[in-house]
Amino acid sequence: MTKQQKYPSDLTDEQIEFIKQFLPASSNLGRPSLDIRQVLNAIFYVVIGGIAWRMLPKDFPNWKSVYHYFWKWRCSNDWERIYNALRELERLRQGRTAAASAGSLDWQSVKNVGGKQEARGYDAGKKITGRKRHLLVDTIGLPIALKVTQAGESDQRGAKTLFAENKEKLKSVKKVWVDGTYRGEEWHAEVKAEYGIQLEVSKNPEAVKGFIAQAKRWLVERTFGWFIQSRRLAREYEKLAQSSEAMMYLSMIRILVRRLA
Repeated sequence: MTKQQKYPSDLTDEQIEFIKQFLPASSNLGRPSLDIRQVLNAIFYVVIGGIAWRMLPKDFPNWKSVYHYFWKWRCSNDWERIYNALRELERLRQGRTAAASAGSLDWQSVKNVGGKQEARGYDAGKKITGRKRHLLVDTIGLPIALKVTQAGESDQRGAKTLFAENKEKLKSVKKVWVDGTYRGEEWHAEVKAEYGIQLEVSKNPEAVKGFIAQAKRWLVERTFGWFIQSRRLAREYEKLAQSSEAMMYLSMIRILVRRLA
């Protein structure tokens, strides 16, 4: 930790200057005492540390003010917008095109905490009560699109919703690797006709039994691992699925800011 940071999740001077260019134009939070850096640090403290909003340390702004801006920028899709801008920059930094042409699709069921969440259900296969995260990542593991549903949602139905709600983002994508739960010639044909995307089921080499990490598909599993490193995402704490999606974007924003600044 540098002298610029009080907590490990804090932004450095370079990182805060870098991210300011992507914040909403109304980044003046309305109160002279409410510092944008402190607000962002408080939000990342919650995401990385996994604590409740009410348990923010007293050296941060009041938790209600911090939560207000998390909520406000969630409703305006600013967290998603900021993440998408950073993802393009990271792809360019790695010598790739800004828009991805291929990716990997998978899902992850996560247990909920408490019983007040909306859009929660039971995944009979994993024996988990909670939510399911449907995730499409590019070939370096950065999310192209994501969707949170109740855990009982079938894999294909969740994928269909993800595709339908993110059609604009998928214009450049031509191929997506999936596992066996996404089989189905009719559905594959529908995806090809509607989105121009070829779905390819990754298979183990013949005569090989047991689990084998598929090089192209393992990228999405690594991204799920990145999410879990943000303790707020280790369980489903959010009442609304949209807030859970915002937490996923925030987790990736923190990772990309550290890479880019």
